Amino acid sequence: MGRVLSRIALGDAGTTLSTGGTFSGSFDAVSALSASTLDSITVDGTAYTALTLGVGAIIHGNITAGSSTNGSATIALYKRAV
Repeated sequence: MGRVLSRIALGDAGTTLSTGGTFSGSFDAVSALSASTLDSITVDGTAYTALTLGVGAIIHGNITAGSSTNGSATIALYKRAV
């Protein structure tokens, strides 16, 4: 069962990722703030490439790494609130 976003908060510094950004750490969800293409993202130990997200799309799981270079991409990274 997926986590509910209302139970997790914006995570570590740099939680809003824009063009050219990369991220690593331990996150529980990614939400697309604009139509976005992630060059790469690792969820539950599986790497995905060229993943296209529509506005408002949410990916849940153990997210450990990713990158985005799409000119219009903006995503938010979330982790469970402590």
